[in-house]
Order: sequence, then C-alpha cells, then structure tokens
Amino acid sequence: MDDPMIPKSPLTVLSIDRYAGKTYVQERAATVDTTRVVLLSNNPNRLAWDIINTSLVEIRVSSNPGLTTATGFLLAPSGGEMGMTFLEDGEGVGYEIYAIGLVAGGTVWVREVIRS
Repeated sequence: MDDPMIPKSPLTVLSIDRYAGKTYVQERAATVDTTRVVLLSNNPNRLAWDIINTSLVEIRVSSNPGLTTATGFLLAPSGGEMGMTFLEDGEGVGYEIYAIGLVAGGTVWVREVIRS
C-alpha cells in the first residue's frame, strides 16, 4: 500500500497516467533448443519486451505457433535482439512469443515490462 505521506516519484505519476497503473520489470534467462518453446506467455498487461540471444546459436522468434527454424525473426548469435513496445506495436506486445534454435544449446535473456 502506498504511504499517502510520501510523494510519488515523477516516473510513478507518468506510469499511472499513461498506463493506468504502476509497472515492474521481470528478467530471466531461458534455454532454446531445436524444439519450439514458449518464451513469453500471453499477457495483456505486458507493455514491452526484449529478447537477446546470449548464445552462439541462431535462434528464431515469432508470435506464430507454427514457428520453424526456417521462419520467424532471426536473432543472430551473441547479441541478436528483438523487442516490442505497446506504444509502437499495439496489442501484439501481449501475445505469446515462441522460439526455436537451429541447433541445441541456445540461450536468451528475456526482459518484460508489465503493468501491475
């Protein structure tokens, strides 16, 4: 519960005005092999996300559940990145996102901004 005696920060005020609530950041590592995985579950409260390839493996990502190693967006090894924001990409930022690696042993860093 917010203490009414402590003023809100300018960023909290902007977040509440723009997104009708506070936000928080959630980060994690994930493994991506040659079988399609769900990297981001459907979440209508997600405002933005970034996925960074931290491995030496080519990784593909897409909101299409039919993703294969020949389709989707390529995340190049060692730093390939993709992201979406609500302001630029609309409601698609909340959709489920899948990933698959060209070979086994892929890893990614996933960052989400979520409205609480």
